Amino acid sequence: MSKELFHDLRETFVLAEIESSEWSNLPNEYQERFKIKAVDQPNFRAEYEKDKEWQELRKPFITALKAVKSREDEIRTNHK
Repeated sequence: MSKELFHDLRETFVLAEIESSEWSNLPNEYQERFKIKAVDQPNFRAEYEKDKEWQELRKPFITALKAVKSREDEIRTNHK
C-alpha cells in the first residue's frame, strides 16, 4: 500500500475544546457521538492538593522533572 493511500485510509482524530455551556446546547444525538477523553476545570489545584494519593503519585514526577531540568542545564553548558 502506498503512503498516499495509507494516509487517505487512516482514521483522523480531532482534539478540541468546548465550553460546558456550549456542550449543553448540543443535541443529545450529537453529544452521544463524542468520546470524552478528559474534563478540565481551571483553578482546581487546591482540590488536587487535598488528595493524598495525588500527592504520592506526584513525588516521582517532581523528582524526574528536576533531573530532566538538571540534565538540560548540563547539555546547554557543555554544548559547543
